Amino acid sequence: MLLSRLFQRRAHDAGRRERARGVSPSVFRYHAHRNTADGQPNRPRAERKRPLPSFLAWQQLPGTLSLLVIVVAVVYASTLSAEPRVSVVGNDTTLLRSTGEYEQAAADILSERAWSTSKLTIDTVAMSQRLLETFPELSSAEVIVPLLGRHPSLQLVSDQPVLVVKVNDGHDYYVNHAGKVIMRAEDAVERPDVMRLVDQVGLDTSVGGHLLPKATVDFVVELQRQFAARNVDIEAIVLPAAPNEVHVRIEGVDYYIKFLVIHDARLQAGTYFALARELQSRGITPAEYVDVRVEERAYYK
Repeated sequence: MLLSRLFQRRAHDAGRRERARGVSPSVFRYHAHRNTADGQPNRPRAERKRPLPSFLAWQQLPGTLSLLVIVVAVVYASTLSAEPRVSVVGNDTTLLRSTGEYEQAAADILSERAWSTSKLTIDTVAMSQRLLETFPELSSAEVIVPLLGRHPSLQLVSDQPVLVVKVNDGHDYYVNHAGKVIMRAEDAVERPDVMRLVDQVGLDTSVGGHLLPKATVDFVVELQRQFAARNVDIEAIVLPAAPNEVHVRIEGVDYYIKFLVIHDARLQAGTYFALARELQSRGITPAEYVDVRVEERAYYK
């Protein structure tokens, strides 16, 4: 007991002496050690990403290839072939040239500019205008871009010739209902059904120009219709030097018939047929001509 008190007293005295000298007794403190050199607490080091196992990379390859194939297919489907095709509604004889000639011209236009081979950038309006300028016989040209296919479609409508006329330059020209020259006959497919008009006036023309007044064309077409209705074959229709006149030669007779363009074609044709029946009943054949230029009058020589 005495020893215990003695040791306690010594320890107490030692503590008093240390406090008197300004020394704190050692105290054990438990705390986390932190690196405060940069003012930030230590953080756990990030774990390094490990590469995928090789068998997982191979599993992703089919999906990647499928995506690549889809992208390539979409890009390919948006391009156009430089081989357009003529789309004809009905009989292709309504076109005055072969379809191959129109297709080749359209292919040349497509090849001039790179952006014309893409569905997204092709200018179909400009291309249609180029075709109309290249082929004056076309009254309409529409370029259609397919939704699924790659070949552009050309929907063409051509003027139809009603007369073929030979002029001073020695060429035969197709003329439409308006009297406009739509093309040279030698450049077109053969059209034996088109009536030939023999020019004795000495006309000059070129493709795209107007050769005859529309009234003259309408008159000649109506004469042709009237003779065809009576099964009378016309050998030739002549445009003489005399103004406003048209001369018609029919097969099987040596004379010709004089008509006047400014009068009604049906009435003049009717007058001629009435006279022809009368002369035939009397056994008379004109030697040179029959003249029906005066309304409801007929003369012959």
